[in-house]
Amino acid sequence: MPNGTLDTSFGIGGRLSTELGEVQDVAILADGSILLAGTVRTDSGGDDFGVVKLLVDGTLDVGFGGHGLAVADIRGQGYDDRGRSIALLPNGGFVIAGAAGNSSSFTTDFGIAKFDDNGFLDFSFGTGGRQYVQFDPISSSDDEARDVLIDVYPASSTYKIVLIGTGMRPGGSDHDFALARLTSNGQLDPGFGTQGKV
Repeated sequence: MPNGTLDTSFGIGGRLSTELGEVQDVAILADGSILLAGTVRTDSGGDDFGVVKLLVDGTLDVGFGGHGLAVADIRGQGYDDRGRSIALLPNGGFVIAGAAGNSSSFTTDFGIAKFDDNGFLDFSFGTGGRQYVQFDPISSSDDEARDVLIDVYPASSTYKIVLIGTGMRPGGSDHDFALARLTSNGQLDPGFGTQGKV
């Protein structure tokens, strides 16, 4: 409430719990419903990107994803992913970005998944609605997207996706500030930096 007290009309006495093990970001839709983004533990014991949708009163929107929960395993390997940031898209749907686990190297890369309004992966994006970006595929580095921004081009009704985080440059020994820009279909934008990466 404006005075800092719990809004008891929301959830149960102003509180709620979800299937997410941790919530890292929040987005509010035009109708007042809420998207919570973070990480969810799977039945196999791994962690995946997870998004929960709540109605205005804090109840779960069971028509979203799988009974209110949208999940993405970025590489499909069962290795731990960590969802960090969510952004709404101008033509509907949303993306969630974070760290994508790589079971072959036990490292992480930038990861992103795109969902439609109903909480289902958009298969026109990347590979099966998912994409990852490696900054140095040779090193054993843990790269991670910490934020995602949507760069809209109103004149052409298009947009590009900017991932911000930390990454290791090829041949480097320390993590640096890192950016990657993707097209709306999940491919690295060759007109940005070096083949879509900075």
